[in-house]
Amino acid sequence: GSHAKGSSSVKAGRGVAAAANGRCAEELRLGADLRRALNPKKMHEVVRMSDAVDLLAKHAQCDAVIDLGSGLGYLSRALAFEYNWQVRAVEAEEGNVAAAAKLDATAAAAMRKR
Repeated sequence: GSHAKGSSSVKAGRGVAAAANGRCAEELRLGADLRRALNPKKMHEVVRMSDAVDLLAKHAQCDAVIDLGSGLGYLSRALAFEYNWQVRAVEAEEGNVAAAAKLDATAAAAMRKR
């Protein structure tokens, strides 16, 4: 598996691996543009779940992925930008949809600058 470069020690906290700096040990698995505003627990969840969804969707020979209850879209964004999946995010809470759209625009703009 991948390990965060420069992390010489890793401590466990409530089942979530954390680097010595308090961040998720898997932090570098996502691009910097997708890591913004993610706490270590959410980072761990997104990294693990995106790996699992990618593997399962490939095994099932899917063309796209649907993220039901997508919240702020962290998983959807990781699947789209890091794994190149076409993703349809479905979220009922209007506030989450608006916030996710802002995060999408920020991530997309940052990636265009690369």
